[in-house]
Amino acid sequence: MFVNEIYSEEDCERYRINEIQSKYIAGACSSKQWTVDKENEMFLMQLTRGGEGFQKDSQWCFFFEKKVYVLDVHTDRSDKFDDGSKVSYKTVKRVSSLGDRFFEPGIEDYSCIIPHVREAFNAYKGGGVYSLSDNYRHDITFAC
Repeated sequence: MFVNEIYSEEDCERYRINEIQSKYIAGACSSKQWTVDKENEMFLMQLTRGGEGFQKDSQWCFFFEKKVYVLDVHTDRSDKFDDGSKVSYKTVKRVSSLGDRFFEPGIEDYSCIIPHVREAFNAYKGGGVYSLSDNYRHDITFAC
């Protein structure tokens, strides 16, 4: 089960989070939060947010079976309903893996992570540990 939390120094070392984050400079997120399922050793963490003209674009890492997947995500739109619930419609444009120095080419078979990525984003809600609403979900399409 995924939960939102601030990661510990031990987690940072264990999963080499500083190394993952060091590969991102422009638009990098400095937050120390993640959405994690510790029992199954999976986590979702935002790496970058788009700058001017690209506010709807972001990059996330998803750790699964000891491998870091990098997701290029575009937020298509967000809807708010009368009951106060919100839905964010996102498209994953590219899935790649994080190599030692550079991104490896797009991964052809990433189907094993799809249900877990969806579950993690829905646990993330509207902002991880900073989420203001429990009534928030993500509708995610993989278009790569």
